[in-house]
Amino acid sequence: MTSTSSGFRVTEIYAYLAVGDDNDEGVPVAHIGDVAVPLVAANGARLEDMREWAQQFATQYGQRVVLSRFTGRTDVEVLEP
Repeated sequence: MTSTSSGFRVTEIYAYLAVGDDNDEGVPVAHIGDVAVPLVAANGARLEDMREWAQQFATQYGQRVVLSRFTGRTDVEVLEP
């Protein structure tokens, strides 16, 4: 994230990706109570919190999980209130 005069702007996103035997990828989720939380973060603090969940997913489902960083931003649509 970068700081701007009006707050923070997301400039990169980190995502844990589950990799299947056929090399298909997907974003794993952690189940927190009744909520499914995708393992995606825009800052280091949140990313650190998710590492344990990513390891638990890898162990539970026997899948390799990789941490990827996505940079470059293209706004595709803007929804106004």
